[in-house]
Formats: sequence, C-alpha cells, structure tokens
Amino acid sequence: MRPLRLTQPCAAFDDCRCRVYPDRPQYCREFECVLFKSVRAGHTELGAALRIIRTARERAEKVRRLLRKLEDADEQLSLSARFRRSGKRLQECDLDEETADSYAQLTLAVHDLNLLLGDAFYPGEVKRDA
Repeated sequence: MRPLRLTQPCAAFDDCRCRVYPDRPQYCREFECVLFKSVRAGHTELGAALRIIRTARERAEKVRRLLRKLEDADEQLSLSARFRRSGKRLQECDLDEETADSYAQLTLAVHDLNLLLGDAFYPGEVKRDA
C-alpha cells in the first residue's frame, strides 16, 4: 500500500515555510525523502544533495515556463495536474507547429523532472551513490 501523498502545492506552504508547522499533518511530520535519508546515512554528501535539489528546482521551473507558454498559468494546481489538463486541452485542437513543439518540450521536461524526483526524493530505500 502506498503512503498518502499530499496534493502539491500545499495550501499551508508559504514561500519556503510551512504556516502550520507545529500542527502539520502526521504524514508531513514523518516524511523523509530518499535524498535526506541518504545524506543522514552518510551515503550522499551535502554538496551533492544541494546540487540535486537545485537541479530539481530548475527542472520544475522549466515545466512551469512551458506550461505558461501553453497558456496554463494556474499556479495553485500541481505541475502534474496542469500537464495532464494541458495535454487534454491540446488534443482537442489543431496545433500549429510552434505549439506542438512547445508541448513536445513540455512532455520531455515533465519526464526529466519525474525521473529525478523518483530517484532522489520519493520514499523508499536509501540509494547509495555509485
């Protein structure tokens, strides 16, 4: 059984801080991403972890930019929900070459982000650096 996941962005997340930190849900209190576990266990150096986080943020920003270019600027929804919604909307249209190219770039950007998130952040076993 998979652990409960919170829809992102979290309504209590304000800039880089949790507004309900003392009263946050149990899942939030107990959650430790794979990257954190790896740093804590000494398998990943802090500098390497910070580079992974920076890369994840850059990839997420690339997805946001492409979604805005495709006229989806709803920052209250998760990137994955916005990506699915944009895909459905674009399937119903006759796409010009530029829009089709932007959607192709978005699809690759979402894939790249998901690969990194799956490897570095999702709960599971601590992965050792090779």
